[in-house]
Amino acid sequence: MSMIEDRTDNTSEESRKLAQREAELALINSVQKGLLEKMEIQDIYELVGEKIRELFDAQVAVVSTFNYENQTEQFHYAFEDGKRHDLDPRPIDTFRQKLIDTAELICINENADAMWKKITGEEPTVAPGTKLTKSALYVPMAA
Repeated sequence: MSMIEDRTDNTSEESRKLAQREAELALINSVQKGLLEKMEIQDIYELVGEKIRELFDAQVAVVSTFNYENQTEQFHYAFEDGKRHDLDPRPIDTFRQKLIDTAELICINENADAMWKKITGEEPTVAPGTKLTKSALYVPMAA
């Protein structure tokens, strides 16, 4: 690799990182604006879900929380196949429990079925009325 190619690769990577940070800041600013406007929590979930879809051109976006008392996942925003989904709460599965336990993001770029099984030792599951994705990014946020 020549010095010019190496610099180009570094510049491309830096540009990508800068664009990522700008997207993250835009999302944070949107949420802060919502908080300042004293939005209801559901309105903030909607705002975050819509911003994630917009910023990352996501075909699927879900915002959910975990109720530790009754061990369920509550869906506050779910979008797939060009439409919103109203999903009922469901028991916290092994995959989500891993998110809770590690508090680390999980990025699956390909072979989602195989990766799910590797992470959990179980066959993948999805919320009723939705499909298993080919790739996914799960980002736990602690309050």
